[in-house]
Amino acid sequence: MKAGSGCGGNAAVEFALIAPALLFLLAAAIDLGRDMYYTGEVLNAVRVGQQYALSKPSDTSGTMLANIRNAAMLATDLNPTTLVNPVVTVATPTLSCECNTTPSPTAIACGTTPTCSTGSVKRQMMTITGTYTFKPLFPIDGMLPFVTSVNGTITESVTFQLS
Repeated sequence: MKAGSGCGGNAAVEFALIAPALLFLLAAAIDLGRDMYYTGEVLNAVRVGQQYALSKPSDTSGTMLANIRNAAMLATDLNPTTLVNPVVTVATPTLSCECNTTPSPTAIACGTTPTCSTGSVKRQMMTITGTYTFKPLFPIDGMLPFVTSVNGTITESVTFQLS
């Protein structure tokens, strides 16, 4: 009998044992990359909405809020230009007001009537939130704690001061 002739199948057995682990790691890397890409797209959309809102901070009409939302949704290449059945959705921006009291801001009603105590300033805030429904290629979403989507939804929001 030749030396080493009985070891021909060892490599195949070892590969068969390690292949599932390698495929799992490949699937995890692919879905992690996709998750990071879509998270970046949603974050970019809400930031474009923020830039649009800050271009005319005194205009908080319903038309302006709709324009902010549309600008944000058109900022991603994932959505069609007609915004019919968008992939990345952006909620209509919400407005809130607060007094910049120390140690933490105090929420107040927006309008001309509410005033802040001496030494604090009334600020108008806006929040823009975008979402994307993430569908992993492989059903391993729950096993990867570093994937940002929760239950298949990626949500990003930005809150900023208008005035």
